[in-house]
Parts: sequence; structure tokens; C-alpha cells
Amino acid sequence: MLSDEERNRLVKTCEKFPDAGKVAESYSVSSSSAYRLIRRMKDTGSVDLKVGTGGRKPSLSHEDIENIRRTVLEESDITIRELNAKLNPGVSDETVRTKVA
Repeated sequence: MLSDEERNRLVKTCEKFPDAGKVAESYSVSSSSAYRLIRRMKDTGSVDLKVGTGGRKPSLSHEDIENIRRTVLEESDITIRELNAKLNPGVSDETVRTKVA
């Protein structure tokens, strides 16, 4: 796998020399990989690796979490079930409990 720097160098070299197959060979990648990187550079302006684009979205918004914390400070004896029923953030009691701590 090529580093971001090597990817950029490969694309710049392909711009200078029209034979992408030979350039790809010098970087020990397939010609289809070189063409894909050239296309990505044209489409997005970057060939850098994508990092951290996946993962589950938070079930509670920042505003929901602040409402939970504020309510707990105001009503320190409120139970998790009561807190969830009062604020109704649309999540389980366990999710609310994790944000109280």
C-alpha cells in the first residue's frame, strides 16, 4: 500500500510521463491502481487515504446530553427511568445512564 506522499508523487509523475503503466510498475502497483489514483485526483483534488469516515452515529445529540446533565443537577434524586420519561430523548434507559456518569 502506498503512503499519501507516494500516491501524490505517482500522480505527479503520471502527469509528466504519459505511460501510466510504466510509472505504476516503478511504484510496484497495477496500472489500474495508477489510473484510479489519477481519476481520484481529477475528481476530488486529493489522493490521500480516507481515515475515520465510518462508525456509528451518536444516538444523543449534544443538546440532549446537556439537557440530561442540567436536569440531574437540578433534580439530584431523579431516577434514570424518570429522567428518560421526562426528557424523552428516544433512547433506552441504559443510554441515558451512560451520559449521567
